[in-house]
Amino acid sequence: MEAATKNKRGRPTVFEKVYGDDGFKSSIRAMKSDDSDRTVTNQLYVSEGLSLAEKVYGKMKMDGDSTINSIFFHNGKGKGIGILEQIGRMHLQNNFDEESCILVLKAAVDAKQDGTPVKIIEKWLRHGRNYNEWK
Repeated sequence: MEAATKNKRGRPTVFEKVYGDDGFKSSIRAMKSDDSDRTVTNQLYVSEGLSLAEKVYGKMKMDGDSTINSIFFHNGKGKGIGILEQIGRMHLQNNFDEESCILVLKAAVDAKQDGTPVKIIEKWLRHGRNYNEWK
């Protein structure tokens, strides 16, 4: 492993752990060169969360007419991106299996559809994935 693929503390980046190198990180960065490393990594987590959500709710459609669009996006704004990020982190960072992530995703979506604010759901997800306590 080259020094260029390690973060400040000498640990491999999430891209190194998941993909073996930082090639995908470079691809994301090429889309918006002014993004920080943290922003690029968060985009990876959102992509992973979206991938898991698509397994449950079907593929996201660019025309805005899909279940995923209605759950996580509203009028072009990401009102549920934080939920997708936390689910992605749960899978990639905390090493929860896919089945567990999907189960928690469904509970988060149900809470959102019942009117729970996204920030509260994110806090619940963050606590759950870090402490494995789902209250």
